[in-house]
Amino acid sequence: IQAVDCLLQAGVKPDCYLAKDLPPISQAAKKGLLPLIKIFHKYRTTMDVKDLNGNTALHHAEFARHYEIGKYLVENCKVNINVLNHHKQTALQYGRINESSELSFLRIYYEAKLLEAGRGNKFVAAADLIAKGANFRAKDPISEKTILDYAAADKKGLMSIAQAIFEVQKAELKSYRQDAALEELHDEQKKILVDLTKLEKTIFTEH
Repeated sequence: IQAVDCLLQAGVKPDCYLAKDLPPISQAAKKGLLPLIKIFHKYRTTMDVKDLNGNTALHHAEFARHYEIGKYLVENCKVNINVLNHHKQTALQYGRINESSELSFLRIYYEAKLLEAGRGNKFVAAADLIAKGANFRAKDPISEKTILDYAAADKKGLMSIAQAIFEVQKAELKSYRQDAALEELHDEQKKILVDLTKLEKTIFTEH
C-alpha cells in the first residue's frame, strides 16, 4: 500500500492499464482492498472508470459482496450507482448474478430507498427502483410490509409497481433461458410468476 501511495505521489496515472487487465481501482474493489480504494480516491482517481466489459469498481465490489467498499464508493466517492455495463446492468443487477447469501451494500441501500418510497406513498419512484434492481420482496423491519403491501390501497400505484415487476422478470427469465439453456425455471422464479399472475387478475381485469 505504501508503494502504491509513493507511485501515485510521484505522478503515476492510476487510470492507465493494459487493455487485457482490469483498471487498478477495479482490481482493488474485486479483491476487497479498501485501503487501496481510499488511496486512489485521495489522488483523485476516476472512481467509476470502466473495464472492457463496462463494469466499474462498484460493479466488482457488488459482485464480490465487499460491503464496506461498496459503501465507501457510494457515500465517500459519490460514484454513480446507475452506470450500466455493456450488458445494460447496473452494479446492483450485476451483483445479483452472484447468488451468495451475503448482503451487499447496494442491495441494502436500494431496499431502504424502496421501503422509504412505500411509506411515503411514492409508488412511481418505487417502480423506478424496482426497474433498477431493488428487491420488491423486501420487508419493512418495522411494519413487516413489502412495497406491494404499501401500494395495495392505491390502484394506480399498484399498477405501476406490477408493471415494473413484470418487465424485470421478463428480462431475467429471457436471460436465464439463454444462459442456462434449461426448460425449467428456478423455484423462486416460479413463485414470482404465480404472484404476478395473481396481481394481473386483481389489477388489470378491472379495466
